[in-house]
Amino acid sequence: PLPAVRLIEDDVEAALAAGRAARKVVFVEVWAPWCHTCISMKNFVLPDPAIRPLAERVVFAAIDSDRPVNAAFMRRFEVSVWPTLFVLDAADKSVLGLWQGAASVAELRQFLTDAADAKDAKLDAAGPVAAMLAAKRAQAIGDHIGATAGFNEALSRAGARWSRRGEALVGLVFSLYKQEQFVACAELGKQHIGSIEGAVAPADFAWAYLECAHKTKDAALIAEAAKAVIARLDKHVASPPQGSSIDDRSDAMATLASAHRATGAATAAKAVT
Repeated sequence: PLPAVRLIEDDVEAALAAGRAARKVVFVEVWAPWCHTCISMKNFVLPDPAIRPLAERVVFAAIDSDRPVNAAFMRRFEVSVWPTLFVLDAADKSVLGLWQGAASVAELRQFLTDAADAKDAKLDAAGPVAAMLAAKRAQAIGDHIGATAGFNEALSRAGARWSRRGEALVGLVFSLYKQEQFVACAELGKQHIGSIEGAVAPADFAWAYLECAHKTKDAALIAEAAKAVIARLDKHVASPPQGSSIDDRSDAMATLASAHRATGAATAAKAVT
């Protein structure tokens, strides 16, 4: 089997220099030693042999967000979810890709491939990928209004069959949550909870939907969201998608238990927990 990728630890500038020299993009994992999902990623996703071939296009780096040496990076970019995964253009440090939270091996491969393609290909300025990239750049610096506009534009340009539609919807629901647009966030969740696929995305989307509904303090919205989340995550937990780690499954179960509690089903919540 191929060896695991080599991570440049706690030295983004060295990773960027390596990326410029080799004409590669730079992957940066922002993690912390107290983050169980980060530990899962480090042990079960990044070392997977399927990630190794991407080293032909990607320099891999990781920074511990708790270490003072990484303070400059943490000031430049907004990180509110651990881990947060960036792909940077080594030439100008611009964001080519942003992923918040866990990713399966397949999802990480696709994320890195899409980001490297965005650099290598001449983007269609009027296409959905360009709008998605603008959204992720805004999201990376905490411009959630700009991110919302970008994700909406990407979805508008792409149509219903776009392969990255779920990724854009997850980005959009979190951008609305960050702006405290809880009613709009809950409405988005209601519309799309049944269509989100992947090893991680359904649980992430469901969590944001349920949180937004709770923040509205509208009993009817909360009950509706809880019912929809239970329907989606029951299937997700009963038959985990290929590539789901134990950590991914536990996160989905935690949100499912919260949804059961919101309906007053204490016994069901306890069973899931």
